[in-house]
Amino acid sequence: MLQRNKQLSLLVLALFLGTGILRAQVRLAAWSSNYVELSSYLGVQTADRFNTFQFMISGQSTHKPNWTFTVRLMEPILPVSGGSNVSGQPFPADKISLIWTGDNNSPNFFLDGIGANKNPIRLQTTGEVKLIDRGKQALSTHGGHSANYQLYAALKIDQGKYLDGFVSPNPYTHLRYRVSLLFTVYDEQGISMGSVPLDYDLQIRPRLTDGHLVDVEPDFSIRFLPEASQVRMQFLRAQDYKEGVSVQLNNAIQVNSNTDYEIRVKSMGPQFFSANGLTLPLSLLTIKLLPGQGVDPVGSYPFISLSSMEQSLGNGRSQDKNIQRHYHLNYQAKLDSEQLSHIRTGSYEVSILYLLMPK
Repeated sequence: MLQRNKQLSLLVLALFLGTGILRAQVRLAAWSSNYVELSSYLGVQTADRFNTFQFMISGQSTHKPNWTFTVRLMEPILPVSGGSNVSGQPFPADKISLIWTGDNNSPNFFLDGIGANKNPIRLQTTGEVKLIDRGKQALSTHGGHSANYQLYAALKIDQGKYLDGFVSPNPYTHLRYRVSLLFTVYDEQGISMGSVPLDYDLQIRPRLTDGHLVDVEPDFSIRFLPEASQVRMQFLRAQDYKEGVSVQLNNAIQVNSNTDYEIRVKSMGPQFFSANGLTLPLSLLTIKLLPGQGVDPVGSYPFISLSSMEQSLGNGRSQDKNIQRHYHLNYQAKLDSEQLSHIRTGSYEVSILYLLMPK
């Protein structure tokens, strides 16, 4: 008989700032170099330690598991000096990303241990964006009197000709934008423990260089949306264990190709693994590729059971690399009766490799 309070979590990895006070005995400090200058259509990425987030924890009983760290854009990104830009529009928030780059080498609190997403995490115009989602390592003193942890992040501005709309119409005037962000930490119940504001100065030169190097589609490439690089599937109710769970990611994959192609998939490991050494078989996860906008499919796109051997998810026709072909991804996880009788609750994960092959 299944217990309703059992919880199983599967994590699928697709490969391809100011000061504030948190509740209890946790303090957060954040600071940044703040200034970013953009001079090229190739965009810019700052130094690895452009942002520092410091967690200062005190008290032997302080232990905050499954915490979440988010960022929210506080106001439209408008010029604050130099006049208006060519387009008359705010700078697009989704062209700005934060990238986790390092930590201060504590065995109790480091990026891989926390489960941080190492891909660029894009800002959004509205709503919060998760920078750390239910950290696997707790905000804790681990029985000591205090602990001090640091995480580092870079800031990235995307490349592209879209930047033409955000320079000054005056060929001699630099524009300066203010990017105002609010960082918030939540406990495992989703209750805010504290927030920290941080502002950046983004300066854009009136004449950008390297325009001939951007917005040129590659002959052959497969790309994942950042949101599709980590997928969490949770068994929370008795019904989940009985019927399984599923997740669909719309427009998860983009293909550009100058020839017909095949998309293949394989697991990077032999099993799902948990942090304490428990395992689950790969076959409990099935994957289906669903053709989306721009796709000229060839044949069927079946569900396949995940394996460490390469398998085909589907084929497509293409002779024009400039046509973006989008695919949705559907993941389904279901435990059989034998697995249900031996299951140990916890968090299990596996990394998956997607390949684009010419036909």
